[in-house]
Amino acid sequence: MFDIMEVAAATRLVASATAPPIDRLRAAAWLRLVAEAAEVQVVADLAHTMGWDRDHLDYEFEPDERGWRMIRMGHDGTPLVDETLPLEVACARQTSVGVATELIRDIVDLDTLFPETWAAVQAHRVQVWQARRVAHTAGVYDLTPAEAQAVDQRVAPLLGRIGVKRVTNLVTAAVLEIAPDKARDEARRCDAARRVDLHTAVVDNGTTYVEACVDTADASQLEASLNRLADVLRHQGDTSDRDHRRATALGILATPLRALALLAPDHAGPALTPALVAAGMPSATVYVHLAEANLAAGEGVARVEQLGPVLVDRLAAIIGAARIRVTPVIRIGGAEPVVDQYEIPQSIRDAVVLRDGWEVFPYSSREARRLDADHTRRLIPRAVWPDHARGVVWPGR
Repeated sequence: MFDIMEVAAATRLVASATAPPIDRLRAAAWLRLVAEAAEVQVVADLAHTMGWDRDHLDYEFEPDERGWRMIRMGHDGTPLVDETLPLEVACARQTSVGVATELIRDIVDLDTLFPETWAAVQAHRVQVWQARRVAHTAGVYDLTPAEAQAVDQRVAPLLGRIGVKRVTNLVTAAVLEIAPDKARDEARRCDAARRVDLHTAVVDNGTTYVEACVDTADASQLEASLNRLADVLRHQGDTSDRDHRRATALGILATPLRALALLAPDHAGPALTPALVAAGMPSATVYVHLAEANLAAGEGVARVEQLGPVLVDRLAAIIGAARIRVTPVIRIGGAEPVVDQYEIPQSIRDAVVLRDGWEVFPYSSREARRLDADHTRRLIPRAVWPDHARGVVWPGR
């Protein structure tokens, strides 16, 4: 499970008053990984002790020969455990039974369906909560054991090297490629769950919370409309912050004529012609990345910036009825554009954004398009970043 001597040495380093603080921090972070891995391994051992039998995975939901009632806490293909295990784990960890149940479920799934991710936890390469995110994200699609292990093989090598948002995107992309029909079923289920809820504050102070699950194309257009109205309000003298102005803009959209008057100020009458509505519609920019083969076949997986991986045949649902402007394709891997001038043209910025995709700092999940493209090579001491961080150019190497 872990080397006692290494744990002792790390503990002494953390407690040292003379050791460099960064070394003490690294040691403390490693000890946390060791403790978390040990804790979930003990829970797995308890599951084995209290009914986990890998050779007999088809228990009936009846008491076994010991009089214990066996239940399946993980997804299909995982072993059964005694129904009282969550009570034991909850008391030992000082948590609720619900929290303990979710922990056991994820551990059973990881150990059975995601062995490489589980091994990464035990190797102290990834935090437990990130590994649980892998199991939970894949579990949404009700994968078979073979499909889950295929996802595991694609994702596990990158665990501990990139940010959790990117890990989640990788899991989703792997599911879309391995089990596209199940992904479509999940998409249909989500489509059927669209709704809008309004919750007045506990103390009625004139504000209400709005929560909605809407079509992605509509959400993209709503985002653009809110941003444009917020800018119009600022130009008209509204000095509140952007979040406040966006909230005001949402209220304005509840009165279409008022919103149209702000978005299309030259409109003088109540008649809403299609051309006038189009003139008042803010534009929303959507960046889609997909392989040439997937584009030609009309199937496979594409990546939509700020959204993540989607099936190619679902792109129409995301873009909706918006007007589409096709821009030249930028291919990565060949000669990069260069210019002999101080100003950086858009062509170079586009190439840098597509080349990096994400912020080059280790573990970051911030997309490159919104970041500063200048000075990406920083003189940071070697001790600050781990050697396995991807996309890092060490000074002097």
